[in-house]
Amino acid sequence: MISSYKYDENTYAKKIFDSNKFQTKHIPTELRLLVIYYRDILGLKPKDRKIKLYKFCEDNIPDFNKAVYYKIINRALQRGSNKKQKLVTIDKVDIYKDEVDYINSLDIKYDYKKIMFAFLVQMRLNKIMYEKRNNKEYKATNYFKGGKQKYKNILSMANVSSKIDINDDFVNDLSQVENPLITILYKGLIILNFLDNCKQSGDIVFVIKNYEDVGWYFDYYNHVDKVNAR
Repeated sequence: MISSYKYDENTYAKKIFDSNKFQTKHIPTELRLLVIYYRDILGLKPKDRKIKLYKFCEDNIPDFNKAVYYKIINRALQRGSNKKQKLVTIDKVDIYKDEVDYINSLDIKYDYKKIMFAFLVQMRLNKIMYEKRNNKEYKATNYFKGGKQKYKNILSMANVSSKIDINDDFVNDLSQVENPLITILYKGLIILNFLDNCKQSGDIVFVIKNYEDVGWYFDYYNHVDKVNAR
């Protein structure tokens, strides 16, 4: 569920409100979205937002204890009172010819190219989300903090076999080429060096709206058999 709505917080918040229950285990995130929904969509004042949020938690958290959840709830209410906080929706991500052609030019496995493309889109989404949420420019960084779930999400986005181990296969292989496409740091932190060569120039070759299946867009661009426009 969270993967479907992560970049459509308006729909995500409405889903939480309409169902009157949590959608995932990400309680702090969903409480923040709910408070902003109360404020911007329902027009509730701070006092009423607090009452409704506590009622929501009482209804949805087994053996709810105010003292235990006070900090989480209070933080959600505080963030919801910050007018800079808003529900963010990313409708699309533009992909440029030069960046796709650069990835295609590399002498690596085709599935690795799809994974690189997934990283490119993920980092672009992170940048857009940051700028929309914070109303300031995101200073470009190619650092990526990996982890089992994050890498699993990248594989899923790329539409490649889940048998590929990003650490042992993809990251290890691309860190050992003559001009390393990836630099391994520590504790799962890597640098996606190849992004320096992914220039947002040339024509826009396609517009991504489905962030869960970005690998299909790459396949379509490359005329891979049995792939239709999406």
